[in-house]
Amino acid sequence: MGLLTPPVYTAVLADDVDDMRFLVKLALEGSGRFRVIGEAADGEDAVTVATKAQPDVMLLDISMPRKDGLEALPEIIQASPRTKVVILSGFDADRLEAPTRKLGATAYIEKGIPPDQLVAAVLATLEPVEHAPESGPAETGGRSSRTRSRQMSC
Repeated sequence: MGLLTPPVYTAVLADDVDDMRFLVKLALEGSGRFRVIGEAADGEDAVTVATKAQPDVMLLDISMPRKDGLEALPEIIQASPRTKVVILSGFDADRLEAPTRKLGATAYIEKGIPPDQLVAAVLATLEPVEHAPESGPAETGGRSSRTRSRQMSC
């Protein structure tokens, strides 16, 4: 019997900073666990791309033009209900994690996280038992994670 190949998840990136999308794409695709199938530079395009692509996960910035991530989040969840939406933001999680969770976000990750931790945190939203955050699935309900660091900033 051979080893099972881990699944490759589809991802959409929504951030108004081109360099941030590039770095996140590099980290996710470099892990071999993700294929980025769409990108958006504002909240309106994020809704459109999520609707068309129906990804496994979307990394969504909060501060974007035309429609911010908080406005786009409920529309994304309605348009693509199976998509796990992970907020990837430069804003402090202590202030914004709870409101984004109420709107339906699966996790909140602060920008600046090292690439390997970003991949692990996103995987934790898709595979909560296998890649549970340090606090463990019992504390997080097995469905969300919050990670902080300051190394992958644009």
